[in-house]
Amino acid sequence: MDDITTISRLHKILDLLEHFCERKERKISITKVASIMNLSIAELDALLEIILRCQSIFEASLQNQKFYRVWNNGNYYLSTKNVNTNTSCMEICLSTTHLQLLNDIIYYFNHINKGIGFDIRFPSTNLLKKIKSFKKIHPHFFEYRGNGLLYPSEFALKVGEIVKNYHRLNKPISTISCENCIITIT
Repeated sequence: MDDITTISRLHKILDLLEHFCERKERKISITKVASIMNLSIAELDALLEIILRCQSIFEASLQNQKFYRVWNNGNYYLSTKNVNTNTSCMEICLSTTHLQLLNDIIYYFNHINKGIGFDIRFPSTNLLKKIKSFKKIHPHFFEYRGNGLLYPSEFALKVGEIVKNYHRLNKPISTISCENCIITIT
C-alpha cells in the first residue's frame, strides 16, 4: 500500500471518528468500516490499536489543552495551548531582522517597484538575494501570479501595513495579530 492511500484511509477514519463523536448513539460497526475500506483483519486490529493508543496519550498528557501548529524558521512545529484559547490560528515566529526585511520588501514593492513583482530566478542585487532566501524560510508571505515574478501575498501586505503603523507611532513590536495568524517577534 502506498503512502497516499494510507493517508487517505487515515483521513477517512478521522472523518468517521468526528462524525461518531457528534452522534447520540455512540456505536460504530468496525467490521463494516473494514469491509468498506478493504482492510484486512490485521490492518483493522492495527488501526484500532492506534486509535486507542492516541486516545490514552491525549487523555493523559493533554488535559485542558489542544494542539496547534507553529511556523518557525522554515519548519512546522506542533505545540499545545489551553482549551480556552483560539487554536485555529497559526503562529509564525519572525526575528527582528526578518521583520525589517519584510518591511523593506513591502515598501520597495509599493513605492519603488509600484506593484511590479520580483524576478528571483537570477538574483542580481542584494535585495533579490535576501528575498529569495527569505521566501524559502517564510513562503506564506509570497505568491507567484503566472508571469514568473514573485509578489508579496495579501497576507504580507497586511502585515507590512501593520508594521508601518507601528513604526509611524514609534511603538515596539512584540506580537502582530493578522487574519488567522499570530506573528511573534523574537
